[in-house]
Amino acid sequence: MKAKYAFSYTPTGIKGMAETPLHQDKVCYGLDLHNYDVSTFRKTGRINLSWMIELYQAYPDKERFFDNQIGNIDKLAGTKKFKEQIIAGVSEEEIRKSWEPGLSQYKQKRQNYLLYP
Repeated sequence: MKAKYAFSYTPTGIKGMAETPLHQDKVCYGLDLHNYDVSTFRKTGRINLSWMIELYQAYPDKERFFDNQIGNIDKLAGTKKFKEQIIAGVSEEEIRKSWEPGLSQYKQKRQNYLLYP
């Protein structure tokens, strides 16, 4: 990660957890989310995709960005398309629009199973 970020941290091993983390003992730079107001997420229910987009753009070794740094992103996102969109430079707005057909289908299908209106 480029040093354009003021926030830095140095991953160290934690016994019984991440004993040999990626980039162990190397200074890493990124977004400081310590003071992020999680109530914002709770109010909107929207994941902040701009963080992923920004960090991917800043990462110097694009080929390795998704190599288990954040878990298996394809499984977390439920599709390979999300990773492909980030790599292709698709905007957050366009990524969200691409979800709409599936979300609409899901909302329609779930109507059959709702107990209350």
